[in-house]
Amino acid sequence: MINRVKGAGHQPLTAQLKADWELMFTIHPLAFEGLAFMPEEQDQAPVNDIETPTFGMVDEQKQGVDYNKTPIPISIIESNDGDAFDFVADDGESLGFGETEIFRCRLSVHLPEGAALMYPEQIGDKQVYRWWYVQSASTGPYKHFQEAMIFTCIPFGGFEIDEN
Repeated sequence: MINRVKGAGHQPLTAQLKADWELMFTIHPLAFEGLAFMPEEQDQAPVNDIETPTFGMVDEQKQGVDYNKTPIPISIIESNDGDAFDFVADDGESLGFGETEIFRCRLSVHLPEGAALMYPEQIGDKQVYRWWYVQSASTGPYKHFQEAMIFTCIPFGGFEIDEN
């Protein structure tokens, strides 16, 4: 006889997790503020005028994207747990997946892949703005709780803007 059904009755736990998740971004000592820019919906299908490579694949995300001009305020917590990207070559040089090329974080709002993040960072006596592209999102330990995502971001456009 089956007494419990998978997924049934998890609503109270999910509601508590959601409340705790929202509170975490207001009291966490490492949380900081930023802005998210959502990609606008494409009116037409992307033009496939890229020549087919002899070998390998063309990155499907290499297409022009327009972003909504009104940013969404967000809270960010950098995530270093489970970093599979911290590889270092024998000579100490990065293999392309070091801390300057990948930014993993938790966000106070769920963002789609392709969104852009911006946050100010104080470096010495000047403030710079960091821009990141949301490359992917993975679920946390609770598969039924979609807010608990870890976002993997890559540099957006390769630029920084100096406030001065």
